[in-house]
Amino acid sequence: MTYKEFKETYKWMLSTYPETSYMYGLDDFNVECEIIHYKKQGSCWVETRREIEVSSNIYYCNVIDAVPFFRRIGGRERVKCSYTRYGYIPYFVSSISPSGEEKVTREFKF
Repeated sequence: MTYKEFKETYKWMLSTYPETSYMYGLDDFNVECEIIHYKKQGSCWVETRREIEVSSNIYYCNVIDAVPFFRRIGGRERVKCSYTRYGYIPYFVSSISPSGEEKVTREFKF
């Protein structure tokens, strides 16, 4: 993938979080991603499943760039940024389904 294709594919991510441009061309980029699934019980979130996987830069970019899509279909997305060795970039994404019954959090550990 050329930088031009990268720029067109992840347009929202690069315009909202410009320092994520460092994700382009990182062949040895492996980040640990902790994914936690929750179900709504009453007014509380109850954890149902937890998994840890090693992710690539493409997976990271896809997760961050999907935020506006899920917001458009009615989901509630929250993104937290932090200073990392790659700059001030998103490290945490919380996604609540449009029905409000399921929640998935993804935390990237750089």
